[in-house]
Amino acid sequence: MSNNFNWTKLGIDVTHIRREGKTTCPKCGPTRKNKRDKSLSVNVITGDYCCHNSPCDFRGNAGGGKYLEQRERREYTKPQPRLQQVSDQVVKWFEGRGISNNTLLQMKVTEAVEWMPQSQKEQRCICFNYFRGEELINIKFRTGDKNFKMSKDAEPIFYNLNSVKQETAQGWKYRTAVGIVEGEVDALTAVECGVYGVLSVPNGANQLREGEAPRLEYLDNCWDELAQVEYFIIATDDDVAGRILKNELIRRLGAARCYTVVYPEGCKDLNEVLMKFGKEAVRKMFEDDKLQPAPLESIISSAEMEEDADHIFNHGYPTALGLGWQLDDHFKFLPGDITVVTGIPNHGKSTWVNNVCVQLAQKHSWRIGMYSPEKVRGGFLMTELAAMYIGEPSTGHNKMSPGEWSRAKGFIREHFFFIKTTGINLTITALLSYGTDMVQRYGINMLVLDPWNYVETDIPIGQPETVWLGQKLGIAAEWAKTNNVHLVIVAHPTKMPRDKNTQKYLVPNLYDISGSAHWSNKVDNGITVYRDTAKGCTEVYIQKVRWFFVGRAGGKVTMTFNPQIQRFTDYEELTPEKATYEEIRVNQMIRDRGREILQEQEEQIQDFTEPKDLPF
Repeated sequence: MSNNFNWTKLGIDVTHIRREGKTTCPKCGPTRKNKRDKSLSVNVITGDYCCHNSPCDFRGNAGGGKYLEQRERREYTKPQPRLQQVSDQVVKWFEGRGISNNTLLQMKVTEAVEWMPQSQKEQRCICFNYFRGEELINIKFRTGDKNFKMSKDAEPIFYNLNSVKQETAQGWKYRTAVGIVEGEVDALTAVECGVYGVLSVPNGANQLREGEAPRLEYLDNCWDELAQVEYFIIATDDDVAGRILKNELIRRLGAARCYTVVYPEGCKDLNEVLMKFGKEAVRKMFEDDKLQPAPLESIISSAEMEEDADHIFNHGYPTALGLGWQLDDHFKFLPGDITVVTGIPNHGKSTWVNNVCVQLAQKHSWRIGMYSPEKVRGGFLMTELAAMYIGEPSTGHNKMSPGEWSRAKGFIREHFFFIKTTGINLTITALLSYGTDMVQRYGINMLVLDPWNYVETDIPIGQPETVWLGQKLGIAAEWAKTNNVHLVIVAHPTKMPRDKNTQKYLVPNLYDISGSAHWSNKVDNGITVYRDTAKGCTEVYIQKVRWFFVGRAGGKVTMTFNPQIQRFTDYEELTPEKATYEEIRVNQMIRDRGREILQEQEEQIQDFTEPKDLPF
């Protein structure tokens, strides 16, 4: 990725931006009433720029590279302020936690009577007010019996977000380092102890479970502010949920920018440190010589390995995620793995992978990054994903309703992010770099490269293809582990052997993919998608599984594909006694389509049997 950006030529002032921030738009700014309004988001690392003032369309990349499309933010509602000063009872409660009334006043903590869904009645609540500048963005309500809720439809942001800046002789500047804690009480604790520039996540970490994808919408919404900070000090709770949150924050913010605190024995959060050891002990935790740098991908210590091994000993192996299919009995998806999916052309590899993505998004809230040049144009991919999600066609007389279409678009907008397919560098190194962008900006959990033969090659002169492929697959596998992202590569076979007697194409394996045995050796998992057109079903073969707790190789799962809704389901052979008229009709349509595919294969198969036709 080029860093040779000519901001001056574009008329964009980036002198005040360290990494990512906002500035005035050179296109629409001069015509606006408020000419100082900073509507242009700029990333000086990637070169991306985008104006958020509708209908201004000023966006692009200063280096002539790709522009990573911004996720459309949903509309939020501003809460009504609750200005009642806290009662003596609340003041006494906080004093019992070591937090003074002066801190409550400084942090604008208030009190209100609020209807709480847990108790189904109105209760007196402490109000933690979330501000961006002078604007009230959200309120978190807490009762004495630990019931919680946020303001309805309000924007999730970090608590104490304004503390990312500090007043200096030169004006307000972003802090070099900012702390992140797990609750508002811990943020108040930090302020009480004289540690400023400490944010709290709005919803804690109690809801997080091993293997699940944390939903950090508040981080997405505060990215512009956080991008200006050089370092982060992670001080989440010292328990399983707190560890999951800590690891996700480090993954999203970048390990090189993150440090962690070390709690005194017997303490799991900042307030416990204050209560047991006093203010000085809290301050010392944030001193440079007491902080632990987040582990980098290039180095691992025995202590770190021991910590991971202890976690397995106490809690078991990492949780691999199932899809609710019979496939779960043979194979599940583990973050950090690399999986290659192969199969005969037109046997449904891509569609099967897209079904997997929809299932992971629905069941586990995974976010998916996709490079899919064969389908991304013209909205084809979106209509397919929508049909898979809703279970109704996207076109035709019986298509989904406008409300269902709107719901499908919202689901896709929230969970899927796409790499441009033209006008940018499309080598594997570049694609993984774009994947890193999506990890940090959107928190993707899976990256799909479909298909491999659309990845541009950069083989040095004189280097054998097999050597190059081994290197690149090794880099891809390392990237997946470093970013804790499941990487899926769809690769066409070039060897297409037939059965000598029936002339039927045999099931391809990983050694049939162009390049070398690296496709089998370098990946964690291998899957073949094979359509049996005579039976009207699709067979999914599990060719390789690296980890025993993920699955086992050698299994086969039979599935049914419904072309109307682009959806795969577990196979159940229909008999006249069991089948409805509609099921018989759809099943016959599947078989008819199968015969068409056989004809298409005969016409196209030569394109995939000669290595010279691939871009190697």
